[in-house]
Amino acid sequence: MLKTYLVSPRNKRKLSTAPVPGRDEDILLTERPGFILGSFKSATRASAGTTIITQPNGNGAIILTDMIFSSDKVNGATVTVQFTDGANTVVIFAMDVTDAAAVGAIGFQGHWQGWQAAHLDLVTTGAVTATVAVGYYKVTEAEALTYAEWDARR
Repeated sequence: MLKTYLVSPRNKRKLSTAPVPGRDEDILLTERPGFILGSFKSATRASAGTTIITQPNGNGAIILTDMIFSSDKVNGATVTVQFTDGANTVVIFAMDVTDAAAVGAIGFQGHWQGWQAAHLDLVTTGAVTATVAVGYYKVTEAEALTYAEWDARR
């Protein structure tokens, strides 16, 4: 028998396999990066202001995998979640919670990646209580795009 292995074209490392219980064979392990590398963080605000939910390491970037949000119903209040690096801001969603509380969940299936050094903020106006929890993983500066590169791909 000739021993062969599948290897990564990037770094020539052997790809992972696992035994199949009760059978004399292995399976190739495939999984989304967020499932292996992912983490989560949440933030709650009970008054007007801005809270950083999570931020990349250095000039890296964040890739979102999931998001859960909720808020009170408060006259004249808004809840916003956004990526920003201080100079450039892109709103993921903005909700006016005057008529109804905001409640929802998003399982991102696309590639919801921010750009270099962009953190994820929860911004509230008015005396609203809002909570946002996000699943995410971080990539290095070498894997992150500048804002101009990121914006050109949209």
